[in-house]
Amino acid sequence: MACTRAVCELHLLAEIARGEHGDVNTPRHGLLSYLWPGIAQDLTLPDLSAQAVLKSHSADPEHSEPEPVLRRLPLAWQAPDWREFDLPQTREIALGGDERESIEFSWAGESARHAGVLVHEFLQVIAEQGLGDWSRARLECLRPYWQQELAARGLVHEQLLTALQRVEDALQKVLEDKRAHWLFDPVHRERRSEYAVSTWRRGRVQTLKMDLTFIDANDQRWIVDYKTSAHEGCDIQQFLDQELGRYREQLHRYATVMAKLDPRPIQLALYFPLLQGWREWRHDPSESL
Repeated sequence: MACTRAVCELHLLAEIARGEHGDVNTPRHGLLSYLWPGIAQDLTLPDLSAQAVLKSHSADPEHSEPEPVLRRLPLAWQAPDWREFDLPQTREIALGGDERESIEFSWAGESARHAGVLVHEFLQVIAEQGLGDWSRARLECLRPYWQQELAARGLVHEQLLTALQRVEDALQKVLEDKRAHWLFDPVHRERRSEYAVSTWRRGRVQTLKMDLTFIDANDQRWIVDYKTSAHEGCDIQQFLDQELGRYREQLHRYATVMAKLDPRPIQLALYFPLLQGWREWRHDPSESL
């Protein structure tokens, strides 16, 4: 027996058997029986003994059934902002995965953050399939799925509608963008989406996750990062230059690790689907950031 493929956390659910008097039966078979010696002393279970049930009934004569264990959250419930909590860090992810997400959406609200994650997921699908099989009609068919996904992430009412529109706008602009058609062209070799590599840095293993990497017709390696930033001002080019300044070090780290695996020249790029924006530059191994 084994549990595999967990990246950061692993949650195991089990049904705890009880005897007729409410006492817990020690499991004798299955995975739970192996875990039991290590977890039994830390378990906190409701008291379902006959005495506890009688006591609850005596407190309320009209109460004929035990209080239900299941609690349903109200429809308008929203998860608290995780950034308000001082969460322990068990490992460090260098500008990849959750840390990359926290940097990209540190300025934005919940709707922008969840919409950005969903856009990233579908850009991965598009990169794997190519844009040839995608159309506006296909995006419209996916609208109920996106709405369900965003609701499952805790968005309701105005936030949900705002995030849904953001996802639709981003992917629709990808279909219309000539740069995107080159970016997701199936002719590129060694194309990888959400490509993760690990390196040793600052005394620990760090994992870097690249949105897209491939080899072009000129035999040079590309590393592309998607940014779902939005900008409502006039000077979009200045905004894109500012974003380049924010993320230059992030992509420099990607290229530094990739250069150890691939001797080809490396081109770095940021792609902004909502803005149909693009910034690219050649990686300089001697550059110090």
